[in-house]
Amino acid sequence: IARGRRQADRFHGELYAAYFEQDELSPPDRAILENNLNTALAAGAHVETLHGEDFVASILAYCERQGVTQIFVGQSQRHGFWQRFAANPVERLIAESSGIDIRVFPNRDARRVI
Repeated sequence: IARGRRQADRFHGELYAAYFEQDELSPPDRAILENNLNTALAAGAHVETLHGEDFVASILAYCERQGVTQIFVGQSQRHGFWQRFAANPVERLIAESSGIDIRVFPNRDARRVI
């Protein structure tokens, strides 16, 4: 969030923090999310909760509406047996984000955060 704030200031732009609603978050993950959203608000970000069937499509539609040119996303470093077979949403976001720079920040505790 701090790096996003610096980039927005550097380019005289706006800072947006978007979260894609997930019902299955554990209490510890919910606490991390709330902390991140509060940090974004304190940094002067426009905070938005997104909904929909498809995480990537919702994020990209939001970015198009807002004129976003850079996305900062945390990627979970948790690895398990099933994750080897599941599609990686961050890789899909990169592949489908025409004209938007994507910066990925590895984070063991990150959960699909913009």
